[in-house]
Amino acid sequence: MSVPGQVVYMVGYDWGRRTAFAHAPEWAVVPPRVGETETRLSPVYLTVVPLFAGALSRTVVAALLSPAELLRTQLQAQTSSSRTSLLSLVQNLRWTTAWKGLGPTLWRDVPFSGIYWAGYEGIKRALTGKGLGEGTGTLGKAGGTDRDDKWKEFGAAFVSGAGSGMIAATLTNPFDVVKTRRQALTAATHSPSSALPSPKTFSILADIARKEGWRGLTQGLTPRLAKVGPACGLMISVYEVVPSLLHRKHG
Repeated sequence: MSVPGQVVYMVGYDWGRRTAFAHAPEWAVVPPRVGETETRLSPVYLTVVPLFAGALSRTVVAALLSPAELLRTQLQAQTSSSRTSLLSLVQNLRWTTAWKGLGPTLWRDVPFSGIYWAGYEGIKRALTGKGLGEGTGTLGKAGGTDRDDKWKEFGAAFVSGAGSGMIAATLTNPFDVVKTRRQALTAATHSPSSALPSPKTFSILADIARKEGWRGLTQGLTPRLAKVGPACGLMISVYEVVPSLLHRKHG
């Protein structure tokens, strides 16, 4: 995902999450425990909201970026003897083909995002008692300095993000295999915007499962985990810690 897309994705998720938490329905509100004064949100609601907020945000970003991704694929598929300018590709881009390939992208990325955010919020709450942007929670009660607390928050966010990202990558790997094979087929035919119908996602999945079994569906999983785990951990750690540091510095 491009940097602008990543920014829109993160901001969209955070906005959706905060909005849903701020307007929680009555069934999602848990009465205060003995000795407490504040109400809490139910564990189910705390899981469902990140799941749907992450999925919805990723859907919107994927739809917005799909035409640009198609143009990028077309440029990469060109041979040295058939170079076409970007302007010509844009002029030839049709409304009916601008979102070609969006389906397989959504099947891979939307479930990944939903699982990732639900997992991240759950793991971080289990470690710290707090969710996204809510601080260190129980990790910050040991009498350490503010700097110590920020390192603890960074560590908790990294572990939660890396762990959740690897879980999501494992569960959605079959859809990544499908998308990779579609891209390989597109590059081989040199016609990303071809009007010829391509096999449906689940038809390809069934064919892989029948011919190659479990090994085919998990193809490329190890390098994907090696990439996704650290990337997800680092991305969310920076997102959690840097804004609070800047706010404290300039506040």
